[in-house]
Amino acid sequence: MSQTFKPPIFEIDGVKTLPFYYLRGKTKENIKALSKGKFEVICIPPEYEPKIYGPTELATISSDPKAAVKAVKEWPIHAANFAYYVQFKDDPSRELALALSAHTKLITDICDSRLQIDTTELGIFFLGLIRFEDVHSDYRKDPDREAKFGEYAKELEKVHNEEVASHSHATTQLIERIVRQIELKGPSWQQLPRFHLFETDEQTDMSKKMRLFYSFSHKDDSLQQKLESHLAILKRIGVLEDWHFRRITGGKEWEGQIDEHLEAADIILLLVSAEFIASDYCYDVEMKRAIERHEAGSARVIPISLRPCVWKKAPFERLQGLPKNMKAVTSWSNRDEAWTDVANGIRKVVEEMQALTK
Repeated sequence: MSQTFKPPIFEIDGVKTLPFYYLRGKTKENIKALSKGKFEVICIPPEYEPKIYGPTELATISSDPKAAVKAVKEWPIHAANFAYYVQFKDDPSRELALALSAHTKLITDICDSRLQIDTTELGIFFLGLIRFEDVHSDYRKDPDREAKFGEYAKELEKVHNEEVASHSHATTQLIERIVRQIELKGPSWQQLPRFHLFETDEQTDMSKKMRLFYSFSHKDDSLQQKLESHLAILKRIGVLEDWHFRRITGGKEWEGQIDEHLEAADIILLLVSAEFIASDYCYDVEMKRAIERHEAGSARVIPISLRPCVWKKAPFERLQGLPKNMKAVTSWSNRDEAWTDVANGIRKVVEEMQALTK
């Protein structure tokens, strides 16, 4: 039985690094016999300029199948460079995340508009990379990181194994399949449907940042945090800002803070579970006001089914919920797929609302 790779730990600028999963193939010198005896790790923190796909590049990819193949083949390299970079540095990781997001969206658009290939695995892998970066960034910013090193290392290993490594092979196969399909359709490439990205660029004002409010029971904290991680990319690219009751600082009157942010929100998520429905404040106060604002057209309310419960006849029953068919997230065999479905649904709402503000 194969064992999980356990890389060495060393320091950069006096800060002990977390387990270094992308060390192999990125070192200045080859590392031999990692599992035997003593060794020295020599590594150079990376500097890389991600490819930016602007209107000119999109037009070329739209008309030239060779350019499309090149863009698809560059994605794994881009993703690997991003994952490697963020183990060392925070800035400009937001710009790098934005570039990787745009690259991912480009490939998804090629598949949606011209190849009819499901790119769910690509999205899951991308969100795993963002979560991978979040753990490193949180660790570097934590003043108690030395004392909590083991906790961060454990979290990083979980993210790597469950959200990155577990989808790596499927993502590789998906990229290969996309390349093959582009090559097969090469002779008719210019006659295939227009990329959705062109429409998005023309119709959507991305400068409008949407404000999102989470309404949920404190007993669902862990599930809310997971959703927040999957929406991190929308915050990183500057189209979304969020708020929930855990942001209330000491000394502030909690009910007034909640009311203020509930009234200011453009999007309100109802995280539905038995505990949510049983909570007088969630159900009778937050949900009631959310529905009123939805009906008045001043906010969009989206129910998110977290765990199986009886919610038929609830006031939010008639609203379009997530994930698909309101199948509870915890009922999916692969929760990452459920969260990706939720995140994509929220992203579409954000884009629709931005288009209306133009």
